[in-house]
Amino acid sequence: MKSFTYKKVRKEQSETDQLPEDYNFELLDLNQTAEFLKLKPSYIYSLIHQKKIPYYKPLGKRVYFIKAELIKWIKESKIKSVDEVEEDYNKQKVTEVK
Repeated sequence: MKSFTYKKVRKEQSETDQLPEDYNFELLDLNQTAEFLKLKPSYIYSLIHQKKIPYYKPLGKRVYFIKAELIKWIKESKIKSVDEVEEDYNKQKVTEVK
């Protein structure tokens, strides 16, 4: 049987790990998040299980969310309107003709 030695590795902070000064760290618990998103807590747990929502579990028990990340998550899931789809199509058509 092989023996293993473990090294403690310290992660160096990169520029991408640093957040802007104006970043909003408003922390929400599960019930506050459910109220903010107007969803049931059980559905929030379902989203957590599917890893579809950004969340934090610092001690492995309670779940926390950062409000700014939830807003960003909502904005990223925008569905385009028919007018926006037509506009994108027309732009693509014009660039293909050139």
